[in-house]
Amino acid sequence: MINRDTQNTHAPTEQHKAARCVSRNCAIGCTSQSLFFRQAGFTIVEVMVAVVVFAVGLAAIAGMQTRSIVQSSFSDQMSTRISALKHRSEALKRMPVIEDSITITDANTIDVEITPLFKEENMCEYGKDCSWAYIDYDDDKPHKVRQRITRDYPMPGLIMVDVETAPTNVGTKEADRRTVRTSFIRSTRWN
Repeated sequence: MINRDTQNTHAPTEQHKAARCVSRNCAIGCTSQSLFFRQAGFTIVEVMVAVVVFAVGLAAIAGMQTRSIVQSSFSDQMSTRISALKHRSEALKRMPVIEDSITITDANTIDVEITPLFKEENMCEYGKDCSWAYIDYDDDKPHKVRQRITRDYPMPGLIMVDVETAPTNVGTKEADRRTVRTSFIRSTRWN
């Protein structure tokens, strides 16, 4: 049994010296045994693993950023195509489909002429495959707009107007995937 009264608490033991050296990170007054347990920094393997993990994280962030830019560009182009489609559809809805004469006063009349699009010879016949008419723009657009008008759809006196926009400078499969279409029916009995 140890007598606590007679034990010198001020005299450091070898274990106390090693613990003090490790906690102070000092080499003075430490034995060779206490230096073995002391770690002064990172090993080259730890640094390399950390760099690899960091590089993988940066590569993932760069990939997400690239995908984000591509999706943003796709969204902008889709908005442009939808806007062109709506504009052309509204224009076709407002064009006269029959020739008419409007009397304003007794002396003034206005003759309404139909556009070549709505002439009988330029329309497709219902049930037959017909070609699309492309709309030419003077400036370079990132898309093309085309339209097709089918007469007597779904019954005589009605026409179906198809309008679509497709991107340019992409492959056929990608253009089909990104094409925006709309259709509407008009009467040929009144403007």
